[in-house]
Amino acid sequence: MRRAHILWLLLGLPGLAVAQVPPPALTSVNFHVVTHYRVPRTVLHADLQAEASGKNPAKLASMVNQDVAWAKARLQSVPGITWRSAGYQTQATGQAGALWLVREDLVLQSPDPAALLPLLGTLQSRLHLVGMHYAARPAAAHKALRGCGKNP
Repeated sequence: MRRAHILWLLLGLPGLAVAQVPPPALTSVNFHVVTHYRVPRTVLHADLQAEASGKNPAKLASMVNQDVAWAKARLQSVPGITWRSAGYQTQATGQAGALWLVREDLVLQSPDPAALLPLLGTLQSRLHLVGMHYAARPAAAHKALRGCGKNP
């Protein structure tokens, strides 16, 4: 009988010890994947402006239109350059001596700066260079967005 008590104690004590320990809580683990895409800025953008101010808006519009037509003829002669008109406006300024302002904006871009830069030098003889910057090709940016699971 004594052996039975010892056996019961040996078998029962670990059960009691286990029963007193609370079961382990479930732990939630979340993983996030971060991917970085670098899209090279390889397209040169330039903003140009033809502008005239004075008293006669019709004459001013004619001057701006001539400058823009001259610029468009130069732009068409260089392959690989895309351009568009970015707005045309005629507005009253209210200033003495220059009552009207007429302006047209042109946006040029090229993946070949060696073709665009000399042309900008020529165009600046009659138009104002407002700004230049490099940007990524739209196709490369869309590809990177698709690669990370975002719909462009």
